Amino acid sequence: MDKKELLRSILTKNIKLIDYENIRAANGSRYLGFGRFAGIVGCYNTLNLFLLQNNFQSLTRAYKINDYERIIKNISE
Repeated sequence: MDKKELLRSILTKNIKLIDYENIRAANGSRYLGFGRFAGIVGCYNTLNLFLLQNNFQSLTRAYKINDYERIIKNISE
């Protein structure tokens, strides 16, 4: 399936696409969601999955935070 067909399929099925790597600096500028920060979000989401599967209190979903410092604060608490 090429990209055009994939996009058409996503739109036809009303699939919601979320940018899970939309992390912003304190000044509001967006970090690119690749490399280091994509890895941070991946680790954060994996930790959250572990917490959920082991009946611990879950963390706020990464895509709802949009702030690198808040992700670090959530993990520290």
